[in-house]
Amino acid sequence: MRFGEAGEIELIASRLDQVAPAQYILTLYWRAHRQPKADYHVFVHLVDAQGALLATFDSPPMGGLYPFSTWLPGQIVVDQHVVEVPTNIRPTALRVGLYELETLKRLPAHDASGVPLEGGAVVLPLPSR
Repeated sequence: MRFGEAGEIELIASRLDQVAPAQYILTLYWRAHRQPKADYHVFVHLVDAQGALLATFDSPPMGGLYPFSTWLPGQIVVDQHVVEVPTNIRPTALRVGLYELETLKRLPAHDASGVPLEGGAVVLPLPSR
């Protein structure tokens, strides 16, 4: 999945590990195809089967330790996010994407075929709880 007008950033893989009954670690593997233009933020949204937003977790990559603007073309960055799942909700998926903090504008996202992804986000299914 590619993000940005020119597909400058690619999400090449993801992994979701359950570390507690209501806690996951989401590992995102990003590749810069060109120097990113800005220091984007990553959003991770918990959604239900209808796509309704249940919870959100936003942060710069690597907790702010390695901003997008410092990434080099071809570089792969491993970025982890803690996802807490409240026991009173039943999410079915995570939506992941990028946005500019100053404007809150999401970067456009496209699949490997170049088809735009709805809402500028990749949808990652959650395991049943």
